[in-house]
Amino acid sequence: MNTFFLTNTPLFHGISENELSELLSCLGAKERKFKKDEIVFRAGSSISEIGLVESGSVNIVVSFYLREQ
Repeated sequence: MNTFFLTNTPLFHGISENELSELLSCLGAKERKFKKDEIVFRAGSSISEIGLVESGSVNIVVSFYLREQ
């Protein structure tokens, strides 16, 4: 995991790389990689974790469906 990148984010600002490594270990943090066009989460999924994008980009798609009455 790129602790240098993480220590330079607002979320982990002021935490050293060593402290962050210990913190991530205690939190059970994990690194995941996704292929291009792979779905990370689907709308309506129950989410119990947060994520940071270290490289690349993520598209967030919101679809609204109107139902006729």
